[in-house]
Parts: sequence; C-alpha cells; structure tokens
Amino acid sequence: MATSYLLFVLCDSKETIRIGSIGTIDFEEGVYVYVGSANLENPMSRVLRHFRNIKSLRWHIDYLTSSCKILGALVCEGLSEEEAYEDVSKLQLLSPHALGFGSTDFRGHMTHLFKIVSYSRDPLDEIRDTLVEKRVRGKVSVIRNNIA
Repeated sequence: MATSYLLFVLCDSKETIRIGSIGTIDFEEGVYVYVGSANLENPMSRVLRHFRNIKSLRWHIDYLTSSCKILGALVCEGLSEEEAYEDVSKLQLLSPHALGFGSTDFRGHMTHLFKIVSYSRDPLDEIRDTLVEKRVRGKVSVIRNNIA
C-alpha cells in the first residue's frame, strides 16, 4: 500500500540555506510543508528519520531540517506521494517554495516544498482535516515533535 507523508518545519527566523545541488535558498520565518514518500517496508522509519538531530545530509529536506525545527508530520496511508502532492498543491493556504525542492523524481512537479501562507489554528490539524475532507480512503495519522 502506498504511504506518503507531509513534514511540517518551522523556521522561527529568516534563514539562508545551501540545499545540496539546488543551491542557496532563502526561507522566511514561518511554517513549511514538505511532501515525501514513505514507501518502505517500515514507512515510519523514513518519517522518524527526519526527527533525528544527527543524520547525514542525503535529501533536500535534510538541509532544511538541520537548520529549522520539525513540528511534526502527517502520515498518509493509502495515499501515494504523487496523490499527496496533487492534493497539497491545490490548497489555497499553501504557496509553492523553492523550485525543484524534493521533486526530482517527478518531472511535472515544480516543488515538494510549500510555505503555509495562512492558518487559523494548529497547521497540522488544519491540513489534516482538509485532507480527510477531500479523501475518503486511507488513514491520516499525526506525529508531533514534542521537543520542537
């Protein structure tokens, strides 16, 4: 079964970060949402890897999470990375950020990183509820980083 995740990252101040082969990217203060795939034997291992403070810088998201705080993640069982991207890219409360970020496997995707432009309550809950309203299949679980 396909499993994807949305990782929520807080930059509590303006950051300029060198992101692997993409180059230097400016991040304004705010919350960013990254769309990723957890299609492994143990999907949670991919998600929980992002929560570790010490890790090799392998993927674009590793560079961002090394400089900013992880708030949590939504794990979407039954939803592929491509389906999660399609749903997330249509949300009006999100704006695409950093061309090519995390989307090198998908030629038609401009980025897999979005900045939340507005939210009225906890961003994980708000986006989870929006996804649940739009999707009738699969299960969306919330993982919060209690140290953030």
